[in-house]
Amino acid sequence: MKLTRADKAAIQNGDSNYLVNKGIRYYYDQDYEVALDYFHLAAALGNGRAAGYIGHCYMHGEGVPAEVDLALSYFRIGIDSRDVESFYRLGKNYCDGIGVEKDHELGVYYYENALAELLENGQLQEQLAYPALFYQLALEKAPGGGMGENLSTSYKYLLIAHTGYTLAIENGAFYYENALQEVQEKMNDDMYDGVKEIVEKEFRDEYL
Repeated sequence: MKLTRADKAAIQNGDSNYLVNKGIRYYYDQDYEVALDYFHLAAALGNGRAAGYIGHCYMHGEGVPAEVDLALSYFRIGIDSRDVESFYRLGKNYCDGIGVEKDHELGVYYYENALAELLENGQLQEQLAYPALFYQLALEKAPGGGMGENLSTSYKYLLIAHTGYTLAIENGAFYYENALQEVQEKMNDDMYDGVKEIVEKEFRDEYL
């Protein structure tokens, strides 16, 4: 990777957000090796979000050989900085038992930490950047989930996931199409019939 003058200025100024955002652009272009170079630079400056992306690349073998243990280590570095995505990804690993002993309660604990970080911000635009998290939160608020049953909250989280995936696809992230379809199928579940109309109205009034 050849550093641009802007890259060098960002490093000199400790601007890790510039570096991680540039890495994300390369990541979405599927140039994973260059993306990782920028993520590593940002992580070296203490950026927890970058550590989460590095973990994600190791989890899925993007630009590097897949190494689950190393991915988990990067997720734990990310949560030390209260990174939302790292909380979500570590929670998903525990809920699914990937690389760790399956522990649904612990997985939900990490989901709740991710949600707390987002709610502290209070901006829908920030929440829309994490549709996968909100889909999992919707499942945990549905019957049989681990966060206490609340169909209205569950459906609201589905609306956030649906909106987030839709926006991502409109911006070229077509690999989310299957995830969006899964959310849509869940939204059509009969159990939401009693809350759907009022939650959709509240969602429009509050966020749109």
